[in-house]
Amino acid sequence: MTLPLRETGAAAWELDEALAYYSDIHPDVAGGFFQEVGRAKQLISQFPLAWKNLDRGLKEFVIRHHPYTLVYQVREDMIWILAYAHHSRRPGYWKDRLRNTH
Repeated sequence: MTLPLRETGAAAWELDEALAYYSDIHPDVAGGFFQEVGRAKQLISQFPLAWKNLDRGLKEFVIRHHPYTLVYQVREDMIWILAYAHHSRRPGYWKDRLRNTH
């Protein structure tokens, strides 16, 4: 079964910022990142429980070829994307976003 994905506003902003950064480097780099994020979302949607467990019922999917991790929570009827966390940021900075998804 495939579950639909939703993302917090903060996560959407992070994705936009990353795409803008990569676009400044080169459009092909941004395109590659966008493709890998799409691949990650598809795999998570199809196999939501297959990826690494974090605390508080969260899971993570490391984006291939880029320093980002997609942090998400599986619910009965959907998947909430909480963050596109850059590996250089403070770990767990996105945890307060859980309150905004209920």
